[in-house]
Amino acid sequence: MFAEDTTIFEKQQFQNYIEDRTNEDGSDLASKIQELFQVLNTPHENRFKNLDEHLNAFPYVNGKLFEEILPSASFDSAMRKSSLECCYIDWSKISPAIFGSIFQSLMNPQERRNLSAHYTSEKNILKLIKPLFLDELYLEFEGIKKNKPKLQEFHKKISRLKFLDPACGCGNFLVITYRELRVLEIEILRALNKSGQGFLNLREIIWLDVDMIHGIEYEEFPAKLLRLPCG
Repeated sequence: MFAEDTTIFEKQQFQNYIEDRTNEDGSDLASKIQELFQVLNTPHENRFKNLDEHLNAFPYVNGKLFEEILPSASFDSAMRKSSLECCYIDWSKISPAIFGSIFQSLMNPQERRNLSAHYTSEKNILKLIKPLFLDELYLEFEGIKKNKPKLQEFHKKISRLKFLDPACGCGNFLVITYRELRVLEIEILRALNKSGQGFLNLREIIWLDVDMIHGIEYEEFPAKLLRLPCG
């Protein structure tokens, strides 16, 4: 649901799959979701040639999040309706940092203490990254935003930055850092292209990508969660 509202998937792709390819009584919903997970874990070139077109339209999600085969659940019509109601929410307005909160709530309390796993809120993350580097970058931007050559050099500078969280968990620090840097890049592009000219290839002007962020994590599952919002 998060993926289809943040352009990782096509808009309403999961919602349409549930509406069009499952029974209203929910009797086949578990098997259809299980089939979808298998497709998400399979590169396009390795998928069945006669695969349902709705399923084949889903992208391959790298990171092995959907690799594990889980026991089938049992759904009914009310649960199918609840699932669709969740789809109707605009998940793009929800911070990806929510994954960290979900993961922590699922952990065994003793295991969480042993690993010192702690969900850090977005508010507290911003309290750290703003004085650490973000405020300084914005200060530099404000001083040069009317100087096109210097602004172009500044854009190159931030595209070459690297960030490492050596105990990243679900990657809340990394995800929020990347998001805030992309917000800054948008401000740079607005200042550089005030004429409103169009571009056929956005990669010509968008230089920041997820390869600038790196994390180290002891546990496998939180690392899988991090790879999803990072594409």
